[in-house]
Amino acid sequence: MNSVTVQLSKLGLIKKSKEGFIKGEQYSEIFNFMKKNFSDSATRRVAWAVWHLYSKGAEKFTTQQVLELLSYSDEEYMEELKHLQLVNKIYSTQKPILVKDLPERLFTAILNLPGKGPSEYEIIQKARELEKKSIDRALKKTEIKL
Repeated sequence: MNSVTVQLSKLGLIKKSKEGFIKGEQYSEIFNFMKKNFSDSATRRVAWAVWHLYSKGAEKFTTQQVLELLSYSDEEYMEELKHLQLVNKIYSTQKPILVKDLPERLFTAILNLPGKGPSEYEIIQKARELEKKSIDRALKKTEIKL
């Protein structure tokens, strides 16, 4: 066993079984505590990105640099657009776009575009615009200056 699995076993989070590992007695308790107390938010994701840039030696950064860390690539967006089925799934538009997964981000962008049948380029640009606005709001909340 590697050191991570040894530590998880010592903590009671996993147990060795015939098939590999199973949840330990403490797993559900710890997982539920973390889920309840460490909710995901756009502000937390932006704070992480700022910390990441700072820890890599950046003394200054741009919204674009934060966006590059928190967004999907154009290629990932294009690939997902091929498989996106708007009819079969309704996505929540309540949570910030930075907390949404790839299909939810695309769907949110489509909902925010006028007219029918926007191009793939327009959808991706709208997603980027919404992501940037979310980053700007989060930076304003944390009072981090660019």
